[in-house]
Amino acid sequence: MENINEDKIDLRRYVAAVKRYKWLYVAALVIMLSGSLFFALTREPKYDVYATMLIEDENGSSGNPLSGLGNMFGLFSVSGFGSMSADNEMVVARSNDVHKMVVKELQLNRKYFIDEGFMQNRTLYDDTPLIVVADDNYFDTVSSGMQFKIELKKNGKADIKAKRGFFTTLYDAKDVELPATIEVDNAKFTLLPTDDYVKGLPMAVKVSLSNNKSAVKMLALSLSVDIFDAKTSAITFGYTDPNLERGKAVLNTLMNKYNEFRLKGKNERNSMGVEFIDDQLAKAYENLVVSEANMEDFKAKNNITDITAELQVMLNATSKLDEGMLSARAQMMMCDLMLKFLTTEESKYSLLPDMSAGEIAGMEIGGVGANGSSVALTNDYNELILRRMRLLRSAHPDNKALVEVTANIDAMREAVIESVKQQKDNIASAMNVLEGQYGQFTSRLNDAPQLERRYMDLARELEMNNQIYLVLFGQKTDYQMKVASKNVPATVVETAYSNDPPSNMSSLKYPAIGLIVALLFPSLFVLYMLWRRKEINREYDMPLSVRKGGYVTYENVLTLRSDILSAENSKLIPVGYAEGSNKERVVEAVTELSKQIEATGRKVALIDLGNVCGSGGQLDGISDKMPATVKFSGIDYMGYTGKVASDILLDDRFAQVMEDLYSKYDNVVMPFGFGEDAALAIDRMAENVSIIYMVEGGVEHRNHVDQLVKSLHKEQRMKFWIC
Repeated sequence: MENINEDKIDLRRYVAAVKRYKWLYVAALVIMLSGSLFFALTREPKYDVYATMLIEDENGSSGNPLSGLGNMFGLFSVSGFGSMSADNEMVVARSNDVHKMVVKELQLNRKYFIDEGFMQNRTLYDDTPLIVVADDNYFDTVSSGMQFKIELKKNGKADIKAKRGFFTTLYDAKDVELPATIEVDNAKFTLLPTDDYVKGLPMAVKVSLSNNKSAVKMLALSLSVDIFDAKTSAITFGYTDPNLERGKAVLNTLMNKYNEFRLKGKNERNSMGVEFIDDQLAKAYENLVVSEANMEDFKAKNNITDITAELQVMLNATSKLDEGMLSARAQMMMCDLMLKFLTTEESKYSLLPDMSAGEIAGMEIGGVGANGSSVALTNDYNELILRRMRLLRSAHPDNKALVEVTANIDAMREAVIESVKQQKDNIASAMNVLEGQYGQFTSRLNDAPQLERRYMDLARELEMNNQIYLVLFGQKTDYQMKVASKNVPATVVETAYSNDPPSNMSSLKYPAIGLIVALLFPSLFVLYMLWRRKEINREYDMPLSVRKGGYVTYENVLTLRSDILSAENSKLIPVGYAEGSNKERVVEAVTELSKQIEATGRKVALIDLGNVCGSGGQLDGISDKMPATVKFSGIDYMGYTGKVASDILLDDRFAQVMEDLYSKYDNVVMPFGFGEDAALAIDRMAENVSIIYMVEGGVEHRNHVDQLVKSLHKEQRMKFWIC
């Protein structure tokens, strides 16, 4: 058996159900829309507050005359704010650390309201008559917030109640003198009057306390941070708040805390740079003292006061090569220092200076690509070091984030070491080229006295150590000037402002939500009722005329069988079907009904007036004796052909056959092509009989049922069987 329209959705079923439960839609619309409109109208309008901040691009140049030489030894330019972008700074402005600083500064974990009527609260900020003072650690550790309700009375005292949620009362006291200190939730809170407090003026003040995590989350939800435009490095801030002064204070404090956060990070990096340079400067000074002592000792032992004219000519010819070799050796030495620094256990988690290639006498070292990747790698490594330093201040050693950052630093250190080694190899290659060219000139000095060659080596070594010392000293001065500088990383172009009056437009979403809920809830309820009562297939698949006429409908053969066996009906079970019905489905339904009745112990015969079964045993004409039956699907079967069903039913000889069948069988199932004349004939030949009409799926069959019901007379008994 198949249910009607099991592969289609008929909206007429749902529409009929909606009509039945229309009162539910009306009630939901009235309740939800009234509630949402009231909620929207009683909400405080909010101000839109804006501010603009320009990100400065600090190139790190301090005006030092040695800055050009420092660029040649560019290994020591720590990346601070040298290449800021608005996108990167937006990340800082949105960071949880900066927002937490704002929350603690403005005490946004405490919100004050004055009760002005039923569900009407006005937000207070600097005009609050009372403030709640508590230990800051409480807001870091408490898991959920609570609410204070303070009733100020005419006698100058106050009734104080503290609640968590709707049902949990933590504290309740009457006639408390202000200022007052109370202990709630294992913490002490002090209620202090402000300059706006008027003793004896009755009012109801509400204070909502939340933990810092929730306050930071609420701040982020009301805050927007965007780029001003594509051509500038400016950032715009937007914030919505029902209290204008609090909204302005939030944005102004946010920009100040951003500058503090960035300035602190810059100073930390520059301080670490000073420490690194001091260590290297001490080593360079030792080398310079040794070189000067060697030169002085050489001159004293060999009584040298001047270099010969020939040596001067050769030195002039090789001066540029000397400069290049000097630069290359200095950079190789810096690489060695860096490698030693990276592999030393004491400096394992210290900040690194920037690794960028320079030029050797017009010859570029490393190339643009290698230079860029080296700088980026060093910057990433330093960012991880700083992040680990910040975590070490507040996190436990087994903190998951700290362990992860430490592992990333260890993994990245090897990459930095390989980068320095690669840079050293590039410098060495350039050095080989320069030495080859230099060898061509120095080969002409083979005949020169060994004394002069020794003097030249000492002079070159002395010059190199002197230049290295000057570079390191200049870098130290740069770092010290940066540490001493109080220049903020960003300039506030526009402090917080609001040009528009408070708006309540955002509250319009609540009536829309109420309308959606008012339509959705009854719809889900109707669908649930249809599913629970199985009315989709049983009732609303049938025409409305069937229900209005009071006819019985059945959706499965077991329900139909139960009705047949329980009622005192005629032994005759006529089963009608529409002309043009699927004969295979008719045969399947009729034989299943016969078997289900026979399964109860009854003896059943099947008389096929329409010859739909097409089995053997069909009889032409009618005799006055019961013909022989054949087996069809295990049921005693006989079929009639040659006449229409109404003629067979009205024949007296057929009536005699039926009497004989009634004496032999408990029930006689009679499928026939339904027509008005056949229905009338069945009414005349049997009393207390109801015609079972088979209904197949599809709009065409349902329309046929509708027409059929309208054509029946009022006394006609019908049962509709959906199959």
